[in-house]
Amino acid sequence: MKNLLRLSGLLFSGLCLSTLISLPSQAAIEANAVNLPANNKVLFLMGQDTTTLRAYKTDVLTNPAHSTLPKPGGVTLYVSVLPKATHPNSAPANATMYVSGIEGPPVDNNNGEVNFTETLGDYDLLANNKVALAVGLYLSDEWASCGNQPLRAIAGTGDVDVGSATNPASLTYQWRYAMDRMINYFKASGRPVYLRIGYEFDGPWNCYNQTFYKNAYRWIATRIDQLGATNVATVWQAATYPDDGDPAYGYQVSPNPAAHYESWYPGDAYVDWIGISFFAGSNYLTHQWSCQDGSKPWTVPDVAPRALQNALMTFARNHGKPAMIAESAPQAFDLRNLNYSCTAARQNTQNFASGQAAWNAFFSDYFQWINDNRDHLRAVAYINTDWQSQSRWYCAPGAASCAAGYWGITSIQANTQVMSNFKTEMAKTFYAHAGSPIGGGNSSTSSIASSTATSSAASSTAVAPPSTAPQPSATAGNASVNLSWSAISNATSYRINYGFATGSLNSTQLTNSTNVTVSGLTNGYAYDFTVAAINSSGEKVSGRVTATPAGSSSSRSSVASSAAASSTAAACGDFGIAYSNNNTMVLYHKNNGWSATWNYLCLNGDCRAGTLTNGYYRRSVSGVLGQSYPIEFKVQQAAAPGQYMTGVQTKTFTNQCVLP
Repeated sequence: MKNLLRLSGLLFSGLCLSTLISLPSQAAIEANAVNLPANNKVLFLMGQDTTTLRAYKTDVLTNPAHSTLPKPGGVTLYVSVLPKATHPNSAPANATMYVSGIEGPPVDNNNGEVNFTETLGDYDLLANNKVALAVGLYLSDEWASCGNQPLRAIAGTGDVDVGSATNPASLTYQWRYAMDRMINYFKASGRPVYLRIGYEFDGPWNCYNQTFYKNAYRWIATRIDQLGATNVATVWQAATYPDDGDPAYGYQVSPNPAAHYESWYPGDAYVDWIGISFFAGSNYLTHQWSCQDGSKPWTVPDVAPRALQNALMTFARNHGKPAMIAESAPQAFDLRNLNYSCTAARQNTQNFASGQAAWNAFFSDYFQWINDNRDHLRAVAYINTDWQSQSRWYCAPGAASCAAGYWGITSIQANTQVMSNFKTEMAKTFYAHAGSPIGGGNSSTSSIASSTATSSAASSTAVAPPSTAPQPSATAGNASVNLSWSAISNATSYRINYGFATGSLNSTQLTNSTNVTVSGLTNGYAYDFTVAAINSSGEKVSGRVTATPAGSSSSRSSVASSAAASSTAAACGDFGIAYSNNNTMVLYHKNNGWSATWNYLCLNGDCRAGTLTNGYYRRSVSGVLGQSYPIEFKVQQAAAPGQYMTGVQTKTFTNQCVLP
């Protein structure tokens, strides 16, 4: 019946579906719910990017000290659709866009690397099963004047700028083609997938138009059915943000959250799960929202987060839908340094007396709310991230405002007491971890413990783990470091992790060789490296080795001397592309005194927040020396029209400009 309603629903998508479908009050979860965990359990997932999940694997899941902790039942990752011009071989020849994370190379937009192949491979191997996958599908164009082009293209409005669905050169054709490839990828994965379509639809930062959003959501949901992707559940995720946006665009959630959610709802025929963002609990005024300033309305909440969380649970019950916490973390908590600040600015920083105090301030309330609502709350995703290590989210100590707010460090393993309490919580029998059966979908995906588990288990018991950890030696070169080590018995491959000395080793390189050169490094900076010997039964990781690449042509000092005065900041000009290393360029704009809460540096139309450092907004991206790129800068300003934009300009990546 659900598929029939979806497929026929597009004929009356402009109508209010609640006038066509009678909804029972406080309904039980519908019998045909997609990907519902069996035995009334609550699926627990970890996220939200490959960088974070790699660290959790290394620090926790493969650490003998945490061997009693169950492996998560799934992971969360994100996809967006980007111009293929940035990676020409990333998608089919007749495509103009690619689905990042799935197609093309791993992507990192300064908010953590996304690499589906690595993360799913790692967690399937750890769990000895196919783990579940929750995916956030980004559909906003808030960086491009909020024209809602992606939504209009998918919905097929026929507007001049998105074109016709039958024209291969049109945005509508290309967006729908990208959606088809994405859906087929999820279908072929043979695992339960929870697709969060245009997640946080009512977050003002996404600037979604209500009508365009609902029609695009309906098209994607219908397409999932048409393509037979019965293992893919649709998730309609609200932001549960306590500050109202512009009511003209449907962002005013107070004073009637129930009416607000009904106005955004695509309809029961299209929605499988209700999604909730959970970044603050009942103590929000003491912690996340403790810096209220009447002159800055965005710092004063209009409704309590708990009221919105409860309203969505009531909504789920009324519509007979399972609910999931699709994103969650104690925003603005630093679990490593045991302090907290405000969400809008890193001010009013206060210390926690202990790890237990930090747990009591958020997690006790969070897990109690999960327990109290598990009649319909059947999945929970936690964001286990060091946000401060990702420049998209970085907020300087004491900052009066931060472009993306302050998020902190919410990694469970950052504090021993929090980690201990988390183990106790995960031991409760109502959680679904790796291997727990999941209903819905076709027979081959009805359980996380899929049919591949048997053969995987057999092969893993037949193979001994690598005999010992490698002992690599490191030799510095020009913008590179060569690593070599002796072959390890039973190892089928090796993984190199590397990063700046003493920092996180978030970059990776896989190889079957015992002699590898890591290139694209910055001369004059020390790097740490580890090498892991890997096979299907596990891995053994070396200690860190350090090397500092140096050369006569590409170090910062030599670039400065060879370029003479042109390498000074003044010679760079106000706006352009600066040099970092032969493979990394820096998009930049000089700060002209803007008191900005947001800024964007754009490459080929892909706009991401820059970081303000030493008087320049900057964003590091991959580049090819000598190649030209279309770039743009946008920033908030007090004067009308409220923002400054350079417009798109073509700049060339050379080694003649190095920022301070």
